[in-house]
Amino acid sequence: MVLSFAGFFAFAVLIVKVGAFFLVIGGAIAAWNLWNSSVVLTVGRRGVRFGTRRTGETTTLVPWSSIREVVLLNAGPAGLGGGEPEVGLRLRPEAPLPDSLGSLIYDPAHPDEVAPELRVTVRGLDRAKLEAAVEAHGGVPVVNG
Repeated sequence: MVLSFAGFFAFAVLIVKVGAFFLVIGGAIAAWNLWNSSVVLTVGRRGVRFGTRRTGETTTLVPWSSIREVVLLNAGPAGLGGGEPEVGLRLRPEAPLPDSLGSLIYDPAHPDEVAPELRVTVRGLDRAKLEAAVEAHGGVPVVNG
């Protein structure tokens, strides 16, 4: 990756004679697209969004009015799990389904199960930042699952 970038840079400067300004702008756009495509979970004022808009895959936005709890699964020693942490959502019983979900199985015998459609693996999760964002925007509890 670094070698290909260096080759592109050399080609652009030596052969095409592109100005440094345009290379900086192009690099900034490439960095923005790379960062934007790597976002898997967004906590904002409207709710929690799973996925990214850049890949063309369907994203799931769950509004705060539908969320009962934000759940950390496999959350390491504090959550008594191992591996990569996952963030999931428990919906309120009366909550409508998000538009991107056609159906969701709810088992009254296991009300605390988190549906696979409402969980995502988040590498390098910072629990404190997640809790601060949830508190600032949604005010629902963040619990271990």
